Amino acid sequence: MKKSSFIAIIAALVTIVLSQSCLPDTYYGEDPMRGSIVRFYFSNADGEVSLGDSLIYVTLPRGTNLKTLVPHIIISKDAQLVDFVPDQPTDFSSPVNIIVKGTDNYPRTYTVIAELAVPRPGFVSVEELFEIRHESLTGEVANSLQSIAVSGDKLVLLTKKNLFYFDALTGRQLGTWGSAKSINRLTSDSKGRLICTNAANNGGNMLLLAYDDVNASPVTLYNAPNPAEGMYGNGAQLSAYGDTKADAVVFTPIWRNAKTSQVFRWGFEGNGTLSSESPKLIEYQYDKSLDKPYGNIGFGIPLGPKVADGYILGDRTEAGYHKNGVKYIFDKADFGQYTYGGPIGGKVFVMSDATYFAIGRAKLGLGGAFNILDISNPEAIAMSKIERETARIKFVAYESGLFRINSDYRENVGMVAQIDVKPLPDGNMILYFMYCNSGIKAYKLIKDPDYQTK
Repeated sequence: MKKSSFIAIIAALVTIVLSQSCLPDTYYGEDPMRGSIVRFYFSNADGEVSLGDSLIYVTLPRGTNLKTLVPHIIISKDAQLVDFVPDQPTDFSSPVNIIVKGTDNYPRTYTVIAELAVPRPGFVSVEELFEIRHESLTGEVANSLQSIAVSGDKLVLLTKKNLFYFDALTGRQLGTWGSAKSINRLTSDSKGRLICTNAANNGGNMLLLAYDDVNASPVTLYNAPNPAEGMYGNGAQLSAYGDTKADAVVFTPIWRNAKTSQVFRWGFEGNGTLSSESPKLIEYQYDKSLDKPYGNIGFGIPLGPKVADGYILGDRTEAGYHKNGVKYIFDKADFGQYTYGGPIGGKVFVMSDATYFAIGRAKLGLGGAFNILDISNPEAIAMSKIERETARIKFVAYESGLFRINSDYRENVGMVAQIDVKPLPDGNMILYFMYCNSGIKAYKLIKDPDYQTK
């Protein structure tokens, strides 16, 4: 054999060895793989499946025969089921253990619990109703949408120029409600009374006004020098809880500077008179080293009329639940796939005995979206995904799609979101989501017809 041919053969062998050593471990790895169930469902019954690390919960429609269910199981590559035959009628009227072995020969046990659906609190489905596009509003430009509020059968929209109002059920524009020059933000109380503040800057008087409806004259609740130093309410959201003609509370978050925020709590007691003027509930100094997560507080939401009822705070980075010295910081993953930075507006509401926190978020340059989180059990805020599965808690109750902005506004970075709700006589509810540069979108939250409110 010629020397040159020998060298060529050796080079070829080296190339083969090197190329094989670079292939994925999937084919040539020596490490054994653990077996797992990738997908599980019943082929003869539609159910809601929650697949965890060791527990599989399946909720089936009322009336389903649990003794004749046909399980279909997809397992990981090269794994095998042990002493269990799928795709045939099986009795799931009590928990069933299914064992999977992977190439590591380790038996992994899944417990399948099949249950019939019981009447559930809160809502069970969501329907989109209508949308009001930003570009359909005459005279409005980019970044002009500020606040929304429900007042009786009307939906009110505050922009930098105007106050529009619409039919709350259909979204049809009914008219304009004067000029927005003197109003900075608005919200409404539980009876639909509109609560507004002005833009009081650097020592000017702050106004807290109330309107019974869009045709009423304003009632001045507070008119005095701004209790905060610097800009009042720059981008901050008003929130109200209760009836301001009886027992209620209004939160007005204030940005003082890049690291300091204040939240003022305005209490109304008995006859609706303001019982506490300029009470500083929180002065918040941003400092990560002291486990203070918030920067400029964009919203403070009271959870009840009393201080002890607690509140939720949020900025464009994080949000947290605070009550009686206990603090739970929401996981950013719970805000949804479109999150840019963090929450930018929220609403707490109760529906059919369930308490929800609807949180708005942004996809910079594209639009806004929102998630509805079930905070009926506040401890679920701090739970891991596995802990929630074990406790049968569906924490993220709904995640909306992206509400896209007008393409002409894409270069603008305005991120303002607000959410309000309207209870309906049949127990259902309409949720309104406003996102600056997109408009308003309405959704119907539908309750379980078999659930009886406690």
